[in-house]
Formats: sequence, C-alpha cells, structure tokens
Amino acid sequence: MQEPGLGPEIYAFLEAEIDGLMKTAGLHPRRGRFHIHVVRERFPYFSLYYTLSGDVVEVHAVLDGRRDPQNNKRTLRTR
Repeated sequence: MQEPGLGPEIYAFLEAEIDGLMKTAGLHPRRGRFHIHVVRERFPYFSLYYTLSGDVVEVHAVLDGRRDPQNNKRTLRTR
C-alpha cells in the first residue's frame, strides 16, 4: 500500500541523489554501457543508470527495482 503524499519526498530524494552524482560519478559499477548507482537509505529500490563523458553526467533512467526485471531491461534498451 502506498503512503499518501510520498511522491514529493521521493522526487526530492532522487533529485538529491542525481545531484550527488557530480561528486561520485564513475565510481559505480558498470553494466553494459551504463554506470549503475543503487540508491541506499530511504528508498533503496531505485537505481540510477547513467553515462559519463568527460565531466558530463547523463542520467538515462531511474528504475524501480521492484518491477519486473524484463520490463527494466526493455526500458534500458530504448535509452
């Protein structure tokens, strides 16, 4: 069951995680063409899939690890 009003909190949390990539980009394991930052702490089921080119970090997907893995793979193939 979802908690009411959690959307803005998740959005703010993920925005902070993405901003944090400016300091930690490239330190995360790489799978295929993406680096994967598995979010810990408050919402541990999200993963950020990103690429790094020089000092530019491009987030391609924020995926929910609770979803069907095949769905996540299909999503990544289109990015």
